[in-house]
Amino acid sequence: MIRALLTACGPVLSWKRVSTFGFSEFANPEAALRCVRLLNNRPLADKKLLARTDGKMQALVDTYKTEQRSKMEEGGGGGGGAGASNSSGEDASYLDARQRALDDAAGRRLDQIVRDYQHEINNYETIQKEEAISKTARVLEEADISEEKRDVIHREIGKFRESMKEEADVVVRRKRDVKDEPRDKDRERDRERDRDRDRDRERERDRERDRERDKDRERDRERERDRERDKDRRRRSVSRTKERRDDRDKDREREREERERDRERERERERERER
Repeated sequence: MIRALLTACGPVLSWKRVSTFGFSEFANPEAALRCVRLLNNRPLADKKLLARTDGKMQALVDTYKTEQRSKMEEGGGGGGGAGASNSSGEDASYLDARQRALDDAAGRRLDQIVRDYQHEINNYETIQKEEAISKTARVLEEADISEEKRDVIHREIGKFRESMKEEADVVVRRKRDVKDEPRDKDRERDRERDRDRDRDRERERDRERDRERDKDRERDRERERDRERDKDRRRRSVSRTKERRDDRDKDREREREERERDRERERERERERER
Protein backbone atom coordinates (compact mmCIF):
# COMPACT_ATOMS: atom_id res chain seq x y z
CA MET A 1 0.00 0.00 0.00
CA ILE A 2 2.78 2.45 0.90
CA ARG A 3 4.46 1.86 -2.45
CA ALA A 4 1.13 2.53 -4.16
CA LEU A 5 0.85 5.84 -2.30
CA LEU A 6 4.41 6.77 -3.29
CA THR A 7 3.83 5.81 -6.93
CA ALA A 8 0.75 8.04 -7.04
CA CYS A 9 3.08 11.01 -6.42
CA GLY A 10 5.51 10.14 -9.22
CA PRO A 11 7.93 7.53 -10.63
CA VAL A 12 9.54 5.48 -7.83
CA LEU A 13 12.97 3.98 -8.49
CA SER A 14 13.22 2.08 -5.21
CA TRP A 15 11.39 1.56 -1.93
CA LYS A 16 12.90 -0.12 1.12
CA ARG A 17 11.01 -0.58 4.36
CA VAL A 18 12.88 -0.65 7.68
CA SER A 19 10.66 -1.42 10.70
CA THR A 20 8.13 1.44 11.01
CA PHE A 21 9.75 3.68 8.39
CA GLY A 22 11.35 3.36 4.97
CA PHE A 23 13.39 4.98 2.22
CA SER A 24 12.12 5.82 -1.23
CA GLU A 25 14.02 7.09 -4.27
CA PHE A 26 12.10 9.03 -6.91
CA ALA A 27 13.05 9.59 -10.53
CA ASN A 28 13.10 13.40 -10.17
CA PRO A 29 12.87 16.15 -7.52
CA GLU A 30 9.34 17.09 -8.66
CA ALA A 31 7.97 13.66 -7.65
CA ALA A 32 9.87 13.70 -4.35
CA LEU A 33 8.55 17.13 -3.43
CA ARG A 34 5.03 16.11 -4.43
CA CYS A 35 5.35 13.17 -2.04
CA VAL A 36 6.30 15.53 0.78
CA ARG A 37 3.48 17.96 -0.07
CA LEU A 38 0.74 15.34 -0.31
CA LEU A 39 1.76 12.64 2.17
CA ASN A 40 3.36 14.54 5.04
CA ASN A 41 0.88 14.80 7.94
CA ARG A 42 -1.75 12.91 5.93
CA PRO A 43 -4.08 10.98 8.31
CA LEU A 44 -3.95 7.20 7.89
CA ALA A 45 -5.90 4.99 10.28
CA ASP A 46 -5.30 6.49 13.74
CA LYS A 47 -1.95 8.11 12.88
CA LYS A 48 -0.39 10.62 10.49
CA LEU A 49 2.22 9.90 7.84
CA LEU A 50 5.63 11.54 7.97
CA ALA A 51 7.29 12.36 4.62
CA ARG A 52 10.42 14.47 4.17
CA THR A 53 13.48 14.72 1.97
CA ASP A 54 16.78 13.22 3.04
CA GLY A 55 19.40 15.69 4.29
CA LYS A 56 21.82 14.58 1.59
CA MET A 57 19.32 15.52 -1.11
CA GLN A 58 18.36 18.90 0.37
CA ALA A 59 20.84 20.82 -1.80
CA LEU A 60 19.37 19.24 -4.96
CA VAL A 61 15.84 20.04 -3.78
CA ASP A 62 16.72 23.67 -2.99
CA THR A 63 18.36 24.07 -6.41
CA TYR A 64 15.25 22.68 -8.10
CA LYS A 65 12.99 25.12 -6.20
CA THR A 66 15.21 28.07 -7.12
CA GLU A 67 15.21 27.09 -10.80
CA GLN A 68 11.42 26.73 -10.75
CA ARG A 69 10.95 30.20 -9.23
CA SER A 70 13.29 31.68 -11.86
CA LYS A 71 11.35 30.03 -14.68
CA MET A 72 8.07 31.33 -13.25
CA GLU A 73 9.45 34.88 -12.97
CA GLU A 74 10.80 34.79 -16.52
CA GLY A 75 7.61 33.36 -17.91
CA GLY A 76 5.36 35.60 -15.81
CA GLY A 77 3.62 32.54 -14.36
CA GLY A 78 1.79 32.99 -11.05
CA GLY A 79 2.94 30.86 -8.19
CA GLY A 80 1.90 30.71 -4.61
CA GLY A 81 3.76 33.86 -3.57
CA ALA A 82 6.97 34.20 -1.59
CA GLY A 83 5.42 33.12 1.69
CA ALA A 84 2.88 30.62 0.37
CA SER A 85 2.69 27.11 1.82
CA ASN A 86 0.36 24.15 1.56
CA SER A 87 -1.48 22.21 4.29
CA SER A 88 1.61 20.11 5.11
CA GLY A 89 3.68 23.24 5.81
CA GLU A 90 5.79 22.76 2.66
CA ASP A 91 6.82 25.91 0.81
CA ALA A 92 4.64 26.09 -2.32
CA SER A 93 5.92 29.33 -3.86
CA TYR A 94 7.73 27.41 -6.63
CA LEU A 95 4.59 25.64 -7.91
CA ASP A 96 3.20 26.63 -11.28
CA ALA A 97 -0.26 25.85 -12.67
CA ARG A 98 0.88 22.56 -14.23
CA GLN A 99 2.32 21.27 -10.96
CA ARG A 100 -0.79 22.30 -9.02
CA ALA A 101 -2.94 20.40 -11.53
CA LEU A 102 -0.70 17.34 -11.13
CA ASP A 103 -0.99 17.69 -7.34
CA ASP A 104 -4.78 17.69 -7.61
CA ALA A 105 -4.74 14.57 -9.80
CA ALA A 106 -2.30 12.82 -7.45
CA GLY A 107 -4.47 13.76 -4.46
CA ARG A 108 -7.46 12.06 -6.11
CA ARG A 109 -5.39 8.94 -6.76
CA LEU A 110 -4.27 8.89 -3.12
CA ASP A 111 -7.86 9.10 -1.93
CA GLN A 112 -8.82 6.19 -4.17
CA ILE A 113 -5.87 4.09 -2.95
CA VAL A 114 -6.86 4.66 0.67
CA ARG A 115 -10.44 3.58 -0.15
CA ASP A 116 -9.15 0.46 -1.94
CA TYR A 117 -6.99 -0.51 1.04
CA GLN A 118 -9.52 0.43 3.73
CA HIS A 119 -10.01 -3.20 4.84
CA GLU A 120 -6.26 -3.69 5.28
CA ILE A 121 -6.01 -0.38 7.14
CA ASN A 122 -8.79 -1.31 9.55
CA ASN A 123 -7.32 -4.79 10.18
CA TYR A 124 -3.60 -4.01 9.96
CA GLU A 125 -2.60 -5.57 13.28
CA THR A 126 -4.62 -8.72 12.62
CA ILE A 127 -3.10 -9.14 9.16
CA GLN A 128 0.42 -8.68 10.57
CA LYS A 129 -0.19 -11.32 13.24
CA GLU A 130 -1.72 -13.67 10.67
CA GLU A 131 1.39 -13.32 8.49
CA ALA A 132 3.60 -14.08 11.49
CA ILE A 133 1.50 -17.20 12.25
CA SER A 134 1.72 -18.34 8.64
CA LYS A 135 5.48 -17.88 8.69
CA THR A 136 5.69 -19.92 11.90
CA ALA A 137 3.55 -22.64 10.34
CA ARG A 138 5.87 -22.83 7.32
CA VAL A 139 8.87 -23.14 9.64
CA LEU A 140 7.15 -25.97 11.51
CA GLU A 141 6.42 -27.79 8.26
CA GLU A 142 10.10 -27.70 7.44
CA ALA A 143 11.29 -28.55 10.99
CA ASP A 144 12.30 -32.10 11.93
CA ILE A 145 9.85 -32.87 14.76
CA SER A 146 7.50 -35.74 15.49
CA GLU A 147 3.99 -35.82 14.02
CA GLU A 148 2.47 -35.78 17.53
CA LYS A 149 4.29 -32.58 18.47
CA ARG A 150 3.51 -31.11 15.04
CA ASP A 151 -0.23 -31.79 15.60
CA VAL A 152 -0.14 -30.22 19.05
CA ILE A 153 1.58 -27.12 17.67
CA HIS A 154 -0.88 -26.89 14.78
CA ARG A 155 -3.83 -27.13 17.22
CA GLU A 156 -2.34 -24.36 19.34
CA ILE A 157 -1.81 -22.25 16.23
CA GLY A 158 -5.43 -22.86 15.24
CA LYS A 159 -6.64 -21.79 18.67
CA PHE A 160 -4.44 -18.71 18.49
CA ARG A 161 -5.87 -17.86 15.06
CA GLU A 162 -9.41 -18.20 16.40
CA SER A 163 -8.60 -15.93 19.34
CA MET A 164 -7.01 -13.43 16.95
CA LYS A 165 -10.16 -13.44 14.79
CA GLU A 166 -12.31 -12.80 17.86
CA GLU A 167 -9.96 -10.01 18.94
CA ALA A 168 -10.10 -8.54 15.41
CA ASP A 169 -13.91 -8.64 15.51
CA VAL A 170 -13.84 -6.82 18.84
CA VAL A 171 -11.49 -4.17 17.41
CA VAL A 172 -13.71 -3.72 14.34
CA ARG A 173 -16.80 -3.38 16.52
CA ARG A 174 -15.05 -0.84 18.73
CA LYS A 175 -13.97 1.21 15.70
CA ARG A 176 -17.49 0.98 14.32
CA ASP A 177 -18.90 2.08 17.68
CA VAL A 178 -16.45 5.00 17.77
CA LYS A 179 -17.51 6.01 14.26
CA ASP A 180 -21.20 5.56 15.09
CA GLU A 181 -20.95 7.46 18.38
CA PRO A 182 -21.01 10.94 16.74
CA ARG A 183 -23.98 9.85 14.62
CA ASP A 184 -25.72 8.49 17.72
CA LYS A 185 -25.07 11.78 19.48
CA ASP A 186 -26.39 13.67 16.46
CA ARG A 187 -29.50 11.49 16.40
CA GLU A 188 -29.98 11.98 20.14
CA ARG A 189 -29.60 15.76 19.70
CA ASP A 190 -32.14 15.61 16.87
CA ARG A 191 -34.53 13.63 19.05
CA GLU A 192 -34.02 16.08 21.91
CA ARG A 193 -34.71 19.01 19.55
CA ASP A 194 -37.85 17.20 18.36
CA ARG A 195 -38.93 16.69 21.96
CA ASP A 196 -38.26 20.35 22.69
CA ARG A 197 -40.30 21.38 19.66
CA ASP A 198 -43.11 19.04 20.75
CA ARG A 199 -43.03 20.52 24.25
CA ASP A 200 -43.06 24.03 22.79
CA ARG A 201 -46.01 23.16 20.57
CA GLU A 202 -47.84 21.59 23.53
CA ARG A 203 -47.19 24.67 25.67
CA GLU A 204 -48.43 26.87 22.83
CA ARG A 205 -51.58 24.74 22.53
CA ASP A 206 -52.08 25.04 26.30
CA ARG A 207 -51.69 28.81 26.07
CA GLU A 208 -54.16 28.88 23.16
CA ARG A 209 -56.64 26.82 25.17
CA ASP A 210 -56.17 29.18 28.11
CA ARG A 211 -56.82 32.17 25.86
CA GLU A 212 -59.96 30.49 24.49
CA ARG A 213 -61.16 29.75 28.01
CA ASP A 214 -60.49 33.36 28.99
CA LYS A 215 -62.47 34.52 25.98
CA ASP A 216 -65.32 32.16 26.88
CA ARG A 217 -65.33 33.43 30.47
CA GLU A 218 -65.31 37.02 29.22
CA ARG A 219 -68.22 36.29 26.91
CA ASP A 220 -70.09 34.66 29.81
CA ARG A 221 -69.44 37.70 31.99
CA GLU A 222 -70.62 39.99 29.19
CA ARG A 223 -73.80 37.97 28.76
CA GLU A 224 -74.33 38.08 32.51
CA ARG A 225 -73.88 41.86 32.48
CA ASP A 226 -76.39 42.07 29.61
CA ARG A 227 -78.88 40.04 31.61
CA GLU A 228 -78.35 42.27 34.62
CA ARG A 229 -78.86 45.34 32.50
CA ASP A 230 -82.07 43.84 31.08
CA LYS A 231 -83.29 43.06 34.57
CA ASP A 232 -82.45 46.54 35.72
CA ARG A 233 -84.30 48.04 32.75
CA ARG A 234 -87.30 45.86 33.49
CA ARG A 235 -87.22 46.82 37.15
CA ARG A 236 -87.02 50.49 36.24
CA SER A 237 -89.86 50.04 33.73
CA VAL A 238 -92.02 48.32 36.35
CA SER A 239 -91.19 51.03 38.85
CA ARG A 240 -92.16 53.78 36.39
CA THR A 241 -95.39 51.97 35.56
CA LYS A 242 -96.24 51.69 39.23
CA GLU A 243 -95.44 55.33 39.80
CA ARG A 244 -97.69 56.34 36.91
CA ARG A 245 -100.47 54.13 38.30
CA ASP A 246 -100.02 55.63 41.73
CA ASP A 247 -100.09 59.09 40.23
CA ARG A 248 -103.33 58.27 38.40
CA ASP A 249 -104.82 56.89 41.60
CA LYS A 250 -103.82 60.02 43.47
CA ASP A 251 -105.34 62.17 40.75
CA ARG A 252 -108.61 60.24 40.89
CA GLU A 253 -108.61 60.49 44.66
CA ARG A 254 -108.08 64.21 44.48
CA GLU A 255 -110.87 64.48 41.95
CA ARG A 256 -113.25 62.55 44.19
CA GLU A 257 -112.31 64.69 47.14
CA GLU A 258 -112.82 67.77 45.02
CA ARG A 259 -116.25 66.59 43.90
CA GLU A 260 -117.14 65.69 47.42
CA ARG A 261 -116.20 69.12 48.63
CA ASP A 262 -118.22 70.67 45.82
CA ARG A 263 -121.31 68.67 46.78
CA GLU A 264 -120.80 69.59 50.38
CA ARG A 265 -120.67 73.26 49.52
CA GLU A 266 -123.74 72.86 47.36
CA ARG A 267 -125.64 71.32 50.23
CA GLU A 268 -124.52 74.13 52.50
CA ARG A 269 -125.87 76.67 50.11
CA GLU A 270 -129.14 74.77 49.88
CA ARG A 271 -129.55 74.80 53.61
CA GLU A 272 -128.77 78.48 53.70
CA ARG A 273 -131.48 79.22 51.19
CA GLU A 274 -134.02 77.15 53.12
CA ARG A 275 -133.45 79.19 56.22
